[in-house]
Amino acid sequence: MTASRGRGRSPLAGAGASAAHEGKSESAPPPAADVPAADSGCGWPLALIAAAGAVTMAAHVLGSGVPRGVLWGAHFYAFLPAWALTVGLAVVAAAALAALTPRGRALVATVRVPDVEAGPRARRRRVMVAIMMGAAALFWLFRTRHLLLGDGLPLTARVLEGGSFHPLEPLTAWLQARVHALARRLFATPGAPSWRVAWDALALGSVVAGALFVPVAWALARELAAARAGATAALVLLVLLAQGYVQLFFGYVENYTWYTLALACYLLAALRHLGGRWPLAAPGAALVLALALHLSAAAMMPSFAVLAARGLMHRAGRARALRGLALTAAFFATASLALARLHPGYSLGRSLLDVGRAIGEGSPAQAAGYALSARHWRDFLNEQLLIGPLGLFLFLPAALATARAWRDPRVAFALAAGAGYLAACWIAGDSNLGYARNWDLLAPSGLVFATGALLLLLRAAPGGLPGGALVLALAVSLFHTVPWVAVNACERRALARFETLPLGLGRVESTLGYWQALNGRPVEAERWLRQAVEVAPGNVRAWGFLGKLEAERGRFAPAARAYAEAVRLRPDVPEYRRGLAQARERLAVGPDTAWRPRDDGPRMMQTPTHP
Repeated sequence: MTASRGRGRSPLAGAGASAAHEGKSESAPPPAADVPAADSGCGWPLALIAAAGAVTMAAHVLGSGVPRGVLWGAHFYAFLPAWALTVGLAVVAAAALAALTPRGRALVATVRVPDVEAGPRARRRRVMVAIMMGAAALFWLFRTRHLLLGDGLPLTARVLEGGSFHPLEPLTAWLQARVHALARRLFATPGAPSWRVAWDALALGSVVAGALFVPVAWALARELAAARAGATAALVLLVLLAQGYVQLFFGYVENYTWYTLALACYLLAALRHLGGRWPLAAPGAALVLALALHLSAAAMMPSFAVLAARGLMHRAGRARALRGLALTAAFFATASLALARLHPGYSLGRSLLDVGRAIGEGSPAQAAGYALSARHWRDFLNEQLLIGPLGLFLFLPAALATARAWRDPRVAFALAAGAGYLAACWIAGDSNLGYARNWDLLAPSGLVFATGALLLLLRAAPGGLPGGALVLALAVSLFHTVPWVAVNACERRALARFETLPLGLGRVESTLGYWQALNGRPVEAERWLRQAVEVAPGNVRAWGFLGKLEAERGRFAPAARAYAEAVRLRPDVPEYRRGLAQARERLAVGPDTAWRPRDDGPRMMQTPTHP
């Protein structure tokens, strides 16, 4: 299949016509060499990769110099040594030469990469186990050294309090509690604070999820590469593992690691179903699992509808499609019953409806005003750059270039999957944590966008992408993701970055104050908390943290004042009323009365934090 030149016709036009006929899957593309083609004659995929790479490079170069809160999705080099940016630019320049020059393409075409799937099954298993162990070691050694992003701090506190349920992520919350119960023994040493033990246990859980993600990503890469094995499949795998969303697997405490793994399973099952090898029930089961882990998986329902419609539209596949839909409904009912047993009264279906109603609440004018505001555009684009960079910025132009081939089942699936998550990303607004801190909520969408983009590009070049295109994609991805991981792997640099985030409402200052207190640095904690209440007098968290900090330091008069302000702002929070009463009681007994903590850990983590 060759690109149509000069006629305005999509390279994929008519590709799926025979596949759609009578519900039969399309034939696989012809086998290709174990390396990307030196020159496939289809240059627009390379042009899209180069354009997305140019956007990424420009954003990072600007982010290293402009006010750092503007490009918060691409300012990591500003917190690293100056030579890091130079090295990164040199690596991408070398990859660009390999992709854009005839000599470079010829050189790349000579590379031979051993196929992991070659050889006996026992050998393949050993190789994959070794790769998984290597990935796990990498994830753990360079794990995130702070809890500032996402719900890391509240989640750790909730686990310590015995919490094992959340209505938006019922199975994930239960799984996190089980991971903590199993893994905390590995880190519970004499003198170790309980919050630190919980942190390490939950971090280990995300590393395990990352190790399990690798073989699923490898199978997904082989599906995307179709009959092309060796270097093409290996490079596709590396590109998938080099996007910003993989930060979740580097010891990240928030809940989205297992959900990302489930999404990868769904994408793999869907592609194998489209290839005629797996029944519709396989992606149906994976989607139900993803929904149980996090309700945001509803964004993938349009893509599942494409899978179902493909079978229902043709008589030959209708019975199989109906059977798959019936099994999927049974899986959903079983999951609902299981979750209701974990938390009596919980309904998965009702929770999905509640989320839909919540999205529709509020003034349409206000929603439109926010969606079109410069702040939302800034945060939306930064989010997509952060979790990509070859996600949405590559998916959208690839989708536009291949939209005419929507009759191809794989193209239709990719378009529906990307459109569903694009809508979810666009309607997401500033949360109680601040958009930049809450980046992880939408991070799994990076996997969907990157997979969809690669699927569309590789389908458009059945003989292989132009030589070096995937090498350039990998270099650009590493240029972005390596400094993102490096900054989070160093507490000092991560704190410096966090100071610059445009969270507003005193959320940066109150979070840093809480973190400093938790780590036994009360002077720094007080400085940040007082900055928080000066910047935002209505920040009830800052007043509550300040009251707790002052009480722990035996300074009950300022503690009582801080708690009184917290009670004035939130009289419904028992923690604040109790703290105020205790501070006043200590003042009545005498200023020299010592206050004793209730356990051996830092006192700031004794009770959950409030939004």
